[in-house]
This record gives sequence, structure tokens and C-alpha cells, in this order.
Amino acid sequence: MQKLTGKYMKVMREQKKDIEILFIDEISMVTYQMLCMIENRLQKLKTDNVLFGGINLIVFDDLMQRPPIRGSQVFNQPQYMAPAIHLWQLFTLVELRNNM
Repeated sequence: MQKLTGKYMKVMREQKKDIEILFIDEISMVTYQMLCMIENRLQKLKTDNVLFGGINLIVFDDLMQRPPIRGSQVFNQPQYMAPAIHLWQLFTLVELRNNM
């Protein structure tokens, strides 16, 4: 991921300033490491001291499908990251049961 510095940071912040909700489909293909990178980038773009930059995330998927090709599944925090906050535990599960 490209670093956010100087002019690039200013342009990105201006482009993303109105984002309040981020939708991610196929979350089972996102590794835990990628979720951390998303969280870090959103903090840098929006608000440094708030998780995910204060943006609400809505994710979709069937977590019983195929895992990501490399890295830990989004809900499995790797051991080497264990002292850090477990980002997946911040999500609230809403299970859809009826197919309409």
C-alpha cells in the first residue's frame, strides 16, 4: 500500500472526507492482516485516534466459504498480533436466515 504523505495525503483526505459507511463484500477473502491495513488506512484518512477512522463498516459473506489464499482468516488474529486489539471482535454479527 502506498504511504500517505504530503500532497497525496491531502488529495486522499479530500476525496474521502464524506465517507461514513464502507461496505465490504466477500469478507471471507480478506485476511486479518488486510483488515488491520484497512483499519490503519481509514485512521490516517479520517481520525487518527478512532478505530477505522470512525467509519462504520458493513461486511457481507458466508464465512464458511473458502478462506483467503494467504494469511489468516479475517476472524483469526495471528499469534504475533495477539497483544493488539482483536478487530474482528468489534463487529456485531447479524445472521440472515430467511431467503426471500
